[in-house]
Amino acid sequence: MAMAAPVPLSWMVRLVNRLTANSPLQVTQHYLERRFRDPQLRAVVTSQWADYGMPPSQSAFATHTMIATHYLDGAWYPNGGAGEIAKATGATIRAGGGELLPNHEVTGILLEGNRAVGVEVNVKRDKEGSSAEFRAPVVVSDASTQAT
Repeated sequence: MAMAAPVPLSWMVRLVNRLTANSPLQVTQHYLERRFRDPQLRAVVTSQWADYGMPPSQSAFATHTMIATHYLDGAWYPNGGAGEIAKATGATIRAGGGELLPNHEVTGILLEGNRAVGVEVNVKRDKEGSSAEFRAPVVVSDASTQAT
Protein backbone atom coordinates (compact mmCIF):
# COMPACT_ATOMS: atom_id res chain seq x y z
CA MET A 1 0.00 0.00 0.00
CA ALA A 2 2.88 2.38 0.70
CA MET A 3 4.02 2.07 -2.92
CA ALA A 4 0.57 3.19 -4.08
CA ALA A 5 0.48 6.21 -1.77
CA PRO A 6 1.77 9.62 -2.88
CA VAL A 7 5.46 10.02 -2.02
CA PRO A 8 4.90 12.49 0.86
CA LEU A 9 2.50 10.02 2.51
CA SER A 10 4.22 6.72 1.77
CA TRP A 11 6.42 6.89 4.89
CA MET A 12 3.30 7.27 7.06
CA VAL A 13 1.64 4.28 5.41
CA ARG A 14 4.79 2.19 5.96
CA LEU A 15 4.82 3.22 9.64
CA VAL A 16 1.15 2.35 10.09
CA ASN A 17 1.76 -1.00 8.38
CA ARG A 18 4.63 -1.76 10.76
CA LEU A 19 2.66 -0.79 13.86
CA THR A 20 -0.45 -2.66 12.79
CA ALA A 21 0.99 -5.69 11.00
CA ASN A 22 -2.23 -7.66 11.38
CA SER A 23 -4.49 -4.84 10.24
CA PRO A 24 -6.47 -4.53 7.03
CA LEU A 25 -4.01 -1.88 5.77
CA GLN A 26 -1.25 -4.38 5.27
CA VAL A 27 -0.35 -5.33 1.72
CA THR A 28 -2.34 -8.27 0.35
CA GLN A 29 0.80 -10.14 -0.72
CA HIS A 30 2.31 -9.94 2.78
CA TYR A 31 -0.92 -11.14 4.40
CA LEU A 32 -1.19 -14.13 2.08
CA GLU A 33 2.52 -15.04 2.30
CA ARG A 34 2.09 -15.39 6.07
CA ARG A 35 -0.92 -17.69 5.71
CA PHE A 36 -0.44 -19.69 2.47
CA ARG A 37 2.75 -21.56 1.54
CA ASP A 38 1.64 -22.56 -1.96
CA PRO A 39 2.24 -19.74 -4.51
CA GLN A 40 -0.41 -21.22 -6.84
CA LEU A 41 -3.01 -21.06 -4.09
CA ARG A 42 -2.03 -17.42 -3.38
CA ALA A 43 -2.49 -16.68 -7.09
CA VAL A 44 -5.98 -18.19 -7.09
CA VAL A 45 -6.97 -16.37 -3.90
CA THR A 46 -5.89 -13.03 -5.43
CA SER A 47 -7.29 -13.61 -8.93
CA GLN A 48 -9.64 -10.61 -8.59
CA TRP A 49 -6.80 -8.08 -8.24
CA ALA A 50 -7.38 -6.71 -11.75
CA ASP A 51 -10.85 -5.57 -10.66
CA TYR A 52 -9.31 -2.89 -8.48
CA GLY A 53 -6.18 -2.29 -10.55
CA MET A 54 -3.50 -2.96 -7.97
CA PRO A 55 -1.45 -6.16 -7.88
CA PRO A 56 -1.29 -8.00 -4.54
CA SER A 57 2.17 -6.52 -3.93
CA GLN A 58 0.63 -3.01 -3.82
CA SER A 59 -2.99 -3.41 -2.70
CA ALA A 60 -4.40 -3.02 0.77
CA PHE A 61 -5.72 -6.31 2.10
CA ALA A 62 -8.98 -4.56 3.07
CA THR A 63 -9.59 -3.62 -0.57
CA HIS A 64 -8.91 -7.17 -1.71
CA THR A 65 -11.30 -8.63 0.86
CA MET A 66 -14.12 -6.28 -0.16
CA ILE A 67 -13.77 -7.24 -3.84
CA ALA A 68 -13.44 -10.96 -3.10
CA THR A 69 -16.41 -10.89 -0.71
CA HIS A 70 -18.66 -9.25 -3.27
CA TYR A 71 -18.13 -12.26 -5.55
CA LEU A 72 -19.44 -14.66 -2.90
CA ASP A 73 -23.01 -13.70 -3.83
CA GLY A 74 -22.20 -13.87 -7.54
CA ALA A 75 -21.14 -11.26 -10.06
CA TRP A 76 -23.05 -10.02 -13.08
CA TYR A 77 -22.96 -8.06 -16.28
CA PRO A 78 -25.94 -6.34 -17.86
CA ASN A 79 -27.88 -8.17 -20.58
CA GLY A 80 -25.94 -7.62 -23.79
CA GLY A 81 -22.56 -7.37 -22.03
CA ALA A 82 -20.47 -4.60 -20.53
CA GLY A 83 -20.93 -2.46 -23.66
CA GLU A 84 -24.49 -1.76 -22.48
CA ILE A 85 -23.05 0.40 -19.70
CA ALA A 86 -21.30 2.58 -22.28
CA LYS A 87 -24.46 2.80 -24.41
CA ALA A 88 -26.57 3.92 -21.45
CA THR A 89 -23.94 6.41 -20.35
CA GLY A 90 -23.66 7.75 -23.90
CA ALA A 91 -27.42 8.26 -24.10
CA THR A 92 -27.32 10.27 -20.87
CA ILE A 93 -24.41 12.38 -22.11
CA ARG A 94 -26.16 13.08 -25.43
CA ALA A 95 -29.42 13.96 -23.63
CA GLY A 96 -27.45 16.62 -21.74
CA GLY A 97 -26.07 18.08 -24.97
CA GLY A 98 -22.72 16.27 -24.91
CA GLU A 99 -21.17 13.96 -27.46
CA LEU A 100 -18.90 10.91 -27.46
CA LEU A 101 -16.12 10.93 -30.03
CA PRO A 102 -14.24 7.64 -30.20
CA ASN A 103 -10.84 7.59 -31.89
CA HIS A 104 -10.13 11.19 -30.85
CA GLU A 105 -6.94 11.55 -28.82
CA VAL A 106 -6.82 14.76 -26.78
CA THR A 107 -3.47 16.43 -27.41
CA GLY A 108 -4.11 19.67 -25.55
CA ILE A 109 -6.61 21.68 -23.55
CA LEU A 110 -7.52 25.10 -24.94
CA LEU A 111 -7.31 27.81 -22.31
CA GLU A 112 -8.47 31.40 -22.18
CA GLY A 113 -6.90 32.83 -19.08
CA ASN A 114 -7.37 30.20 -16.39
CA ARG A 115 -10.50 28.72 -17.97
CA ALA A 116 -10.70 25.61 -20.16
CA VAL A 117 -12.69 26.43 -23.29
CA GLY A 118 -12.07 23.36 -25.44
CA VAL A 119 -9.67 20.68 -26.56
CA GLU A 120 -7.26 20.01 -29.40
CA VAL A 121 -7.50 16.45 -30.69
CA ASN A 122 -5.80 14.08 -33.06
CA VAL A 123 -8.54 12.29 -35.01
CA LYS A 124 -7.34 8.74 -35.62
CA ARG A 125 -8.67 7.16 -38.79
CA ASP A 126 -6.93 4.07 -40.06
CA LYS A 127 -3.19 4.82 -40.00
CA GLU A 128 -3.54 8.52 -40.73
CA GLY A 129 -4.77 11.19 -38.39
CA SER A 130 -5.78 14.80 -38.58
CA SER A 131 -6.05 17.48 -35.92
CA ALA A 132 -9.16 19.35 -34.87
CA GLU A 133 -10.36 21.73 -32.18
CA PHE A 134 -13.56 21.47 -30.22
CA ARG A 135 -14.82 24.38 -28.12
CA ALA A 136 -17.49 24.00 -25.48
CA PRO A 137 -19.01 25.93 -22.57
CA VAL A 138 -18.11 23.00 -20.28
CA VAL A 139 -14.98 20.85 -20.67
CA VAL A 140 -14.79 17.56 -18.76
CA SER A 141 -11.46 15.74 -18.80
CA ASP A 142 -10.26 12.57 -17.11
CA ALA A 143 -6.69 13.18 -18.29
CA SER A 144 -3.85 13.10 -15.83
CA THR A 145 -2.52 16.40 -14.53
CA GLN A 146 1.02 15.11 -14.95
CA ALA A 147 2.90 15.20 -18.24
CA THR A 148 3.94 11.81 -19.54
